[in-house]
Amino acid sequence: MEQLQYQIALSKIKGIGDASIKALVAYMGGVEQVFKAKESQLREVPGIDTRAVMLLQGRSKALETAKKEVDFIHKKNIQTAFFTDKDYPLRLKECVDAPILFYYRSSVDLNAAKVISIVGTRRSTPYGTEMTQRLIAEIARYYPETLIVSGLAYGVDIVAHRNALKNGLPTLGVLAHGLDNIYPGAHRQTAAKMLIQGGLLTEFSSNTRPIPENFVRRNRIVAGVSDATIVIESAKRGGSLITANIASSYNREVFAVPGMSTEPQSEGCNSLIKTQKAIMVEGIEDLEYHLGWSRDENKKRSQQTRLLIDMNDEEQMVFDYLQKEGKSHINPISIVCKIPMSKLAPILINMEFNGLLKCYPGGMYELS
Repeated sequence: MEQLQYQIALSKIKGIGDASIKALVAYMGGVEQVFKAKESQLREVPGIDTRAVMLLQGRSKALETAKKEVDFIHKKNIQTAFFTDKDYPLRLKECVDAPILFYYRSSVDLNAAKVISIVGTRRSTPYGTEMTQRLIAEIARYYPETLIVSGLAYGVDIVAHRNALKNGLPTLGVLAHGLDNIYPGAHRQTAAKMLIQGGLLTEFSSNTRPIPENFVRRNRIVAGVSDATIVIESAKRGGSLITANIASSYNREVFAVPGMSTEPQSEGCNSLIKTQKAIMVEGIEDLEYHLGWSRDENKKRSQQTRLLIDMNDEEQMVFDYLQKEGKSHINPISIVCKIPMSKLAPILINMEFNGLLKCYPGGMYELS
């Protein structure tokens, strides 16, 4: 029997929390040993004794269910991460109630240098949409490798995912159901794009419905996998406030976008700021100040890129300009970099050939 089956089976046993299961595995020396241990041995584990009978009753059934899930995983090329695995996200591993196992399909590093969660109401206003778009555009301009995390829900979540994709940022959706389904169905197309430029992650196995309590459990992953959580808009009560409180309990930074006092969708954010549970954020400078981000890092990367590609001074100017501005038309590139159009065209062609640029119809360019 393969190790994965034991891991999945352990995650399916009811009545024992993630923290207790972690202690159980550590005490017994592995997941396989947990399933082969006698009741008397399980009762010796600190904090587990009264639940040992419950555990024993569920082991056989859990193994049978896990076998079906293993078959599904292999068929759909789904990856898994157990809390003892080396590739389990380090930020999430620090959280005491982090899931012992999760399933994911991803093309990005879950241990990226910078990870930001963006959450908010499902009934976002034009203001909330605009602030989400602006923040993500600024993050993409100055910190283009930042991983954006959200929950693929209506409102702020889907705006965050779509704008991350639009601005070339990797984006991860944390789901409240299994990977055999996408909820809401209206977001399937966005989810498909995220598999190429990000990923989908869940602690729930296949055939798990998106019931309300699953969304609450999902929120701790959204908070735990990131450096900070930004609440764009929230009513007085809502799931995004739960995520903010969880992030705070993990000693992660929490930011909130202020809004009009007369707007119901801003009550939650304004309350977080007033009670000093969140830092007010209006732009990238607030994130830089409180998270210790520095644009000098990008200058260093620019210098490193120059050494690797061996760019000349004019190519470096174009590179630096596009790194700052993002996608740009050839005309402002020529004007700002003070390179005549007749000379700029072959420079851009050469940079594109070296894999530094992407060229779009209409004379638009951006860094690869």
